[in-house]
Amino acid sequence: MFKFFIFYFLSFFTIFSQSLDSTFVEEFNDNIRNWTLDDKNNVDIFREIKNGKYCIHQLKQSDFFISTIDTKLDFTNDFSIEFKIKHISGFENFDFGLVWAHHGLDDYNFFGINTNLRFSIYRNLEIKKAEKISYPFSNQILTGNQWNILKIERKNSVLNFYINEKLVHTILKAQKHISSGFGIGFMTNNYKKIEIDYLKVKGKFKKLNIIINPNNGHNLENLTDKINSEYHELGPVISPDGNKLYFFRKNHPQNMGGRNQTDDIWFSDRTLENTWTKAKNVGFPLNNRESNFVISVSIDNNSLMITNKYKSDGSFKDIGISLATKDSLGKWKVPEDVHINDYLNLNKYVSSSVSADKKYLISSIESNDSHGNMDLYVSYKIDDFHYSKPMNLGNVVNTFSNEISPFLAADNKTLYFSSYGHIGFGSADVFVTRRLDETWQNWSVPENLGSEVNSNAWEAYFTLPASGDYAYMVSNKSSLGLSDIYRIKMNEEAKPQATFLVKGKVINKKNLTPLAAKISVFDLETDSIVSEVISDFNNGNFAIILQKGKKYGFGALKDNFYAINENLDLSTISNYTEIEKNLYLVPIEIGQSVRMNNLFFAYDKSELNSDSKSDIIKLVKLLYSYPKMIIEIGGHTDNVGSDAYNNSLSQARVNAVKIKLMELGINSKRLIAKGFGKSKPMASNACEIGKATNRRVEFTIISF
Repeated sequence: MFKFFIFYFLSFFTIFSQSLDSTFVEEFNDNIRNWTLDDKNNVDIFREIKNGKYCIHQLKQSDFFISTIDTKLDFTNDFSIEFKIKHISGFENFDFGLVWAHHGLDDYNFFGINTNLRFSIYRNLEIKKAEKISYPFSNQILTGNQWNILKIERKNSVLNFYINEKLVHTILKAQKHISSGFGIGFMTNNYKKIEIDYLKVKGKFKKLNIIINPNNGHNLENLTDKINSEYHELGPVISPDGNKLYFFRKNHPQNMGGRNQTDDIWFSDRTLENTWTKAKNVGFPLNNRESNFVISVSIDNNSLMITNKYKSDGSFKDIGISLATKDSLGKWKVPEDVHINDYLNLNKYVSSSVSADKKYLISSIESNDSHGNMDLYVSYKIDDFHYSKPMNLGNVVNTFSNEISPFLAADNKTLYFSSYGHIGFGSADVFVTRRLDETWQNWSVPENLGSEVNSNAWEAYFTLPASGDYAYMVSNKSSLGLSDIYRIKMNEEAKPQATFLVKGKVINKKNLTPLAAKISVFDLETDSIVSEVISDFNNGNFAIILQKGKKYGFGALKDNFYAINENLDLSTISNYTEIEKNLYLVPIEIGQSVRMNNLFFAYDKSELNSDSKSDIIKLVKLLYSYPKMIIEIGGHTDNVGSDAYNNSLSQARVNAVKIKLMELGINSKRLIAKGFGKSKPMASNACEIGKATNRRVEFTIISF
């Protein structure tokens, strides 16, 4: 089954010197380092700091309790940890002692003793004791409420373990045996009561790399009980236009399988007042009795990338991802399989994200070339149902630990993710990095999004719309339930590069009815396709995200129709903008006229510039497709200047178009070039917009 990714740590953040080499001594005179303390009503365990001691009393019979802080000690370099501990009461033959390199209950190291004069050293890996030293005897251990001093020391690749200043064990090739976390703390077991007098830690401490100006005065806003409940709300994915929020709930009574159902997809719509409607279960066929959640929403809100593969009846088929689309009535169809070449995940967890334009799939998986546990990988789109083999993003992004819940912003360059390996404030923190080139191997150094986003709790699943104005995320700090969805206003330094959301309809120019068609967007300079989307079957609606810094042409494609291409110059606009632009298709019929919007001339000149080639090539393809077609190329101007001047300029421009077509193999007998000057305006010349409308070249189908 495709499981969601979530870890809960017992660790708490404490701020130490950010210099590389440092020492701290914890003498428990206060709780500045945020050790876990309990009130006296806790029936399981009671922890307090009293008289310069950290006192831990396990009040029930159970396996163990762990209490840690997150020190940011770099265990890959030389270090030493020394602590003074005393057994007060409890079962004699159970361990108590130091937990170190703590990465959660599934992965940590332990060095401890018991009152039977034995010690143990092991790495606990997914609840299995790994590399365990089997309780050797040591007469160095003191019993009868006496203090014992234990010490771990790493020098180069060797780990040495001491009890009351005597070396009791050595491990060679140290790094192989060390967990991937930063936590240091203590473990008790079965009714034990212990005290710790001090803890001394020396070594290299990781630096906290925070984004510039993180404190913008904005705080996390809980999305209230419209979205959140007493259960887990996880995996939010906001639509590119910011109007729809998908997420999944775990073990909610209204899931398809009730409380026994792990994960169901839910959604909410944004209101005109910028609030959210009461969340609803998306229902069948997207939800079944297995784990279901959304990893990406298309730009037009008409398709979803979701986890797992489905049988034709909507039931679970296999792990993986699928593409869900709507039928002609706007209802979700059974999702279809998406294949990833040579996909391998050695971890039982996974989290993924697909870019808004579906070009890139970012996966958090563990594979043979992972730098640590779970790394981030990229796959390229081959077609709607096929992606390339995942490629590791490299060791700037990935660490020895887990990188999870990736989100690639609409600019396809800015990547947000959560990490246990990069230095943060507590458990998992949210970071941002930016792609520096097209290799997907060169990234800026990941930056922590600061204390307004991150805390000593667990933060992940960072997502934001194309506008980049608000981010949505999950935290389990001060939540209504087990984990909640929050939003926060983004500061400028954390935002992705500006993008542009182009919305409109595809329309039949002859009768003004909507059409379903493919929309192609191309770079006017290179004439290369940069994006393709499909307009809605029912209303012709489409949406496209474009990057800044370029001039674009775009038009719709449909059999037996010819597109009136449009263009947008985004080379100088720097802020997020939403643009309304309808696209028209002209039926290929005698008498139909097509405006050539992507023909460009210099002021008062007739020479075509290089950005005009897309419309020229497009017309050549039409004429080759219809070898008997004859067209009239008409040139038109505004009313500025004399009739003679405008007639001459318009004729010169259509002649230039005719010559270019002839150079590309079109017989001159099929081309009629006429300059009409200002005699056939389409709009009033009283304003600049009207004048721009009147300045045009168009062709009319004479016969075919």
